[in-house]
Amino acid sequence: MSRKSVFLDWEKLKSRAFILYLAKCLAGTAICYGLYLAFPQYPLYWAIISVLLVLDMDKKESIKLAMDRMKANIAGASVGVLTILASARVGIAALLAAVVATVILCEAIKLGKATRSALAALVIVTVSGAVTWKTGLLRMACVIIGCIVGIILTLAGSLFHKSPVSDGKSV
Repeated sequence: MSRKSVFLDWEKLKSRAFILYLAKCLAGTAICYGLYLAFPQYPLYWAIISVLLVLDMDKKESIKLAMDRMKANIAGASVGVLTILASARVGIAALLAAVVATVILCEAIKLGKATRSALAALVIVTVSGAVTWKTGLLRMACVIIGCIVGIILTLAGSLFHKSPVSDGKSV
């Protein structure tokens, strides 16, 4: 008998794909939080957000999605740094222009749904605390660190997806 509720599919929560995704999220958060604690002078808490944006549960597309999201994060962070360089202060007009530029850039390089990650990176780089080109580059570096951790975890997770499942079911 399957234990399903209106809100939760208990079988899915026990699936290999779900458990692997959860493990990647926990590992990514722990690694980036460890970096944040080890290097408190840098805003590595942004890496935690970035790693969680890169990871995905869909095993079929996980590597492609992770790579697209990493590209998107770099695109959004880059637009954010350029916005900081172009305007003395990132106000609403500059932020709105940066959103338009980010969406157009992501469309041009065919990132599709990963555009949301780009927009998150844009906001990370441009909207928190004192914003200078140095803080923009530093935040961009932290976003990229989170992306790299996410890619490594995705690649490592793909090894588990390829290994045989003991109960004979593939997930």
